[in-house]
Amino acid sequence: MVTGSRARFVEAVGRLMAAWSFKEAYGRIWAYLYLSPGPRPAREVSRDLSINRGQLSLLLREMDQWGAIHRFHVPDRSGVVYRAEERLWKMIRRVFRDRERAEVERAFEVFRTCQADLAKGASLTDRMAARKVRRLTFLSAWALEFLERATAERPSFRVVRLFWRIQNALMA
Repeated sequence: MVTGSRARFVEAVGRLMAAWSFKEAYGRIWAYLYLSPGPRPAREVSRDLSINRGQLSLLLREMDQWGAIHRFHVPDRSGVVYRAEERLWKMIRRVFRDRERAEVERAFEVFRTCQADLAKGASLTDRMAARKVRRLTFLSAWALEFLERATAERPSFRVVRLFWRIQNALMA
């Protein structure tokens, strides 16, 4: 059973993941493994977080596929153990690359099509709407470029500096 500050940390990470539209259990599992002194077997994770073994098995498999945790077979023991990915930027970069970028790309395509359709409109309100949509099209194009640079294997110093500024502003 997780108690005290560890329990509060595990729950806070779970809530944070839920706020970002991930399953709360992903955050709880990752935080538990992150604070653990070493890899843990599924039965301990299940027991300590009160998660059903069947559900936990599915969650661990998904998290392993995303690279949020790592699965290891231990030869001298019968079974598998898990540990959290500790390189935080690697996880964040993957989420930006695989999830956020895809959403921005979809929005960009819709914005671009809508802008073109509205610009062809005969009415003044359609043309005014086209100008407004153009702003979002431009912003989404900028966001795609930003995500491309930010998720590069080795982001530029300018991108890293921007992320630090954002982080510092959020922490203030």
